[in-house]
Amino acid sequence: MRSSILTHFKKEAAVQEAHMLLKTKKSKLRMQKPWRKILSDVDDTLSCSAGHYPAGIDKRYGKKIIYPGVLAFYRELDLGTTGPVSWPPSAVGNLVFLSARPHVYKDHSERRNYAKFAALRNQGMHTNPSLLSGDMSSGTEYMFKKDLEPMAMKKFQNFKEYISIYPEFSHVFVGDNGQGDVRGGELMHLHAPKKLEALYIHQVQSLDVTHGYDPDRWRQSGLNTKLCFFTNFVTAGLDAVSRSPPLIRMEGLQRICYDAVEDFHKISVKSWENLASMTAARSDLNQSIWCANLHLVKNKYNPCPMIRAER
Repeated sequence: MRSSILTHFKKEAAVQEAHMLLKTKKSKLRMQKPWRKILSDVDDTLSCSAGHYPAGIDKRYGKKIIYPGVLAFYRELDLGTTGPVSWPPSAVGNLVFLSARPHVYKDHSERRNYAKFAALRNQGMHTNPSLLSGDMSSGTEYMFKKDLEPMAMKKFQNFKEYISIYPEFSHVFVGDNGQGDVRGGELMHLHAPKKLEALYIHQVQSLDVTHGYDPDRWRQSGLNTKLCFFTNFVTAGLDAVSRSPPLIRMEGLQRICYDAVEDFHKISVKSWENLASMTAARSDLNQSIWCANLHLVKNKYNPCPMIRAER
């Protein structure tokens, strides 16, 4: 029965692709949406772990602080470059979280995550996301043996199963280089290169200690053209709008900049470990906003104000 259902999905997706190739009337309707799924890690990608083991290693922000601009980045990827310029309130989004945390008895882990997502709806998340959880074996290998490969394999397995029920969609994966996301993204690309549009990796440690780090292998497979390492989501947005073809609109980059500034100012001073960490994060974001503003002004868009230093 499962095989028959998946075969039906593939057949219908092939029909949609034929419409696009033949440029039929239906293809014009289809082109009003990007038909893209945004797959994202949670810890050290959506929110900071503050270095709390085993969640993650990033200590630049306080524990559970949502990274400035991340919600805007998800939204703009979901909007794409066709269809509505801003997110329609009643629209169903395409945001999916790939969590390393395993499914446990009575869905305790999932319930905590969904409660977090519900709260984020009030903070600007544009849709109610889906969640694909990890498993006990991959988590155990990491906790007791420091082996990140099973974690990468589990995220890849989730991706492989997920694209089988959405064969008509392309996918963007957003993760970090603290655990197995880079290797997982590489496996996604090798398995379905036409389905993975881009791989965005939040850099929370030096590149040379990244699990699976191998630039030569990435060049040979073509992954290097899809891969973007970034330290904040303004830089990720600038990459997304600069690609050919672009993944987001110029207005999208502008909104990411404004939202990142607003998100930063909302962070309580008490949430920072010390003044130096706050100053470093502000400097990193302001430098990226400055680069984004150059691109915006060049394309005749208003620049975004910098983050104030008097906090």
